[in-house]
This record gives sequence, C-alpha cells and structure tokens, in this order.
Amino acid sequence: MSSYLPRRRPLADEFWFLSHRDYGTGRLLADGILGTALAGALIGELALAGYVRLQAGRVVPIDPAAEPAEPAVTGYPRHAANARRIPPPRQVGIDPLHGIVMTEITARGALYPVTDWITFLVKDVAQHVTGRMEAAGLLRPVGGVLRRRKWEPVDASTASSPGVALRYQARALVTAGAPVDQQTALLAGLTLATGLVRQVDVDDMSNLRDALLEVVNTLPDDALTVLRAVQDSVTAQARQVRR
Repeated sequence: MSSYLPRRRPLADEFWFLSHRDYGTGRLLADGILGTALAGALIGELALAGYVRLQAGRVVPIDPAAEPAEPAVTGYPRHAANARRIPPPRQVGIDPLHGIVMTEITARGALYPVTDWITFLVKDVAQHVTGRMEAAGLLRPVGGVLRRRKWEPVDASTASSPGVALRYQARALVTAGAPVDQQTALLAGLTLATGLVRQVDVDDMSNLRDALLEVVNTLPDDALTVLRAVQDSVTAQARQVRR
C-alpha cells in the first residue's frame, strides 16, 4: 500500500467505520446485518492472526505449542522461518476480544462450521467491537442513561480511512495488477455482501463493484467460506423483511 495511506485497524473495526457515517452517529446497516458482518470480520481477524484455520467450512483452533508457524488460511503468505510464534490466547499482549472468542472456540474444538460461529457471535459482537474501539480512542459514546447508547468516531479522517484504502487498492489491482493483502480482500467481500459499495464510492459504484469482485477473487477458497456465510445470512434477513 502506498505510504500516504493511513495505517490499518483490525478488520472488524474497519468494517464498523465503513458501515457508519464519518460524522455523528449515523448507521448504514440494520442491527442484524451489521452484527452478522462484524461476526464474520472477527472470524477473519482470528484467521489472519493465526489463531484459527478455516478448513472444510469449519473454524479450527490452532495450538501454537503443537504446530509450526503456518498460514491460518490456505493461500496466505507464509511466515518467515524465524518469525515470532503467535502466543496462545491467554498470554499478555493478545487483543482481549480475540482472547474472549478464542476461549469459546478452543473449548469446542473443530466441531462447528463458520455459519454456527457467526450465529453464536452475532448477539454481542457489536458491543465487543465498539468497546475495543472506544478503548483504542477511535469512538466515543453518545447518549444518556434513558436512551440507547450510540457511538460516534473521534476523528472523521480516521473513520473514512478504510473506504479510502479499499477504493485505492481495488483500483490499483485492476489498473496495475498491484498485490492486495488478505485483510483488504475480506473487507471487500464484506462490503459486497452487505451492499455497502455506495458508501465507498457513490459516484462510481458499478466500476467499483467490479473492482471489488476482482479483489475478492484473490482470496483462497477456505477464506471465502466466511464471506459466503455472511452473504447467506444477509440474504435470509432481507427475505424476512420483504415478507
């Protein structure tokens, strides 16, 4: 990525910004769809960090003490031979949200598919993600005791940065064949699955949608299971609304 682009945030944080207005508390998705996408993003974070492997449609916890450093999703860039090993969830330094989710996943092993984990995480994932973002100084709460708590970005330029990075990398891939990192590809897939293309670029939605599809196509098949699970859930929720 070009050096002038802002630094990256965790995938779920980036999607939260993408699904909300840069100013104020405006939200662009219904609760259920937002929760579904955030749950998928959180599973993607765990795979990118090397805590889980996505295999045959299931979320498989990785024991760092028993396995060599390998890509958590088939097709991810391999770690260098001397790379620092990913610490187990309860060690100091892990993202607390990752630790919470990995405690659940580790306790259940490789029994459940991606769709089940998304369903499990949906209820509380928005609360956990906004709590992490508040702790990082990215969001501030708005609203009193008698009103539902809402959140607004602390800095509008930071809030807009995921859309800027996504638009830039998608077009760089199409026009110059520039490499795309896996987090960007997952963010592109979540953007398409939830219909947020307009938020990324309202003036060039059609071309951007095609570019985002090219970005998603760089993902390995196992990683695509997360995006398919999110899209299937979003489609089911849309059908329920239309009835």
